[in-house]
This record gives sequence, structure tokens and C-alpha cells, in this order.
Amino acid sequence: MRAIAGGGRGVDLEQLLVDVERELRYWKQRRSSARIIPAPAAPEIVRFGVAVRLRFPEGMLWEDIQLATQAHVLAKRVDVIPEVVYYWRERVGGGGSITQRRTDIGNFRDRVTALTAIDQFIASYGPTTLLRAHQHKALKNDLWLYVGDMNKVSQAYRAEFCLLVTGYLRQVPRKVLHRLPAGHKLGYYLASTGASPA
Repeated sequence: MRAIAGGGRGVDLEQLLVDVERELRYWKQRRSSARIIPAPAAPEIVRFGVAVRLRFPEGMLWEDIQLATQAHVLAKRVDVIPEVVYYWRERVGGGGSITQRRTDIGNFRDRVTALTAIDQFIASYGPTTLLRAHQHKALKNDLWLYVGDMNKVSQAYRAEFCLLVTGYLRQVPRKVLHRLPAGHKLGYYLASTGASPA
């Protein structure tokens, strides 16, 4: 099953589910058994956020992925709700969503900044296995989304894209890169040499 975005590209939802389930099994072994949060839990969530001083970073896009990751890493227990609680939809007409505006270099710049901040946070508070899993996901999914739009962007965008990707790759161990699909490895190699991956 694939979720299809504009231009016919998609995300392999089954593989994503396998990855999430693997991560959940890991954490389930390390933490108490999961329970469903009753509906009135919102005040507890807010108190948790205040207690650990979580704040959305200001003045940038992708601030939500930073806060959500911090909350999960700092939580003593994470409850799993098996029902779908969030749907993403592609906006048609007008301005696209943040996810759809991949040809805006500021969008990509903020995404790399957010992913780097998440890596730094996990390195300080979480296990190394979680950091490596995040870096793998960032390279396989988050940053790779932008590669499909390289034919729609300027040369200046491509040049900055290569610099930003190279900067992110500097902090990623080789073993994380080796686990990527061959096309991803080639794309990131090309970006690291200053050549556009598309």
C-alpha cells in the first residue's frame, strides 16, 4: 500500500508500519506495557509538557517534529493507540501545505535544521539505537522527499540543497548510510560531491 502525493510519488506505508512496529517492540521491551489513554488525558499531556519545559521552536517550519520527538524521548511511558488519529491530505488549489512546498529552499533549510536539532536532542537524552533509527528515517524519508522535485528548482536551490545535505551527512555514521536503498546512497553521494541527485 502506498500513499500517493502530487506527481505520483508515494511513501511505502507497509514498510513504514514495519519500521514503526520494530521501534515499538524495542521500546515495549524497555518500558512498561502500553495502555490506551482515556479521552480526558489532555491536561496530563499539557502538565507533562510544562514540567519538562517543552517549547515549540519559533520562527521556523517543522517545529512540530522537534517537539513531538522531545516529548516521546522524555516520556516515562508512551501509550499506543491502534486507531488512526491523524490524516494528512494534499491541498488542492491555493497555497500548498508545508509538506507540499518542497521547492522553497527555506522549507528544506528548516527541515534540515529540525532534523539536526532532533539528532542533537536524542544524542543527549536517548539511546544510540534511537539516534541511528532517526537518522535512517531522516535520510530515507524526510530529506528524500525533496529529491523528487529537483527538476523543478533553480540551480541556486540545488547548490544550497547539496551543501545542506552534506552538512547533515557529516554527523551520520557510515553504517546508517549503508542501510539505505541503493538509489538513496547514490543520490546522497552525488549531493555530497556537489552534483544534484536528480
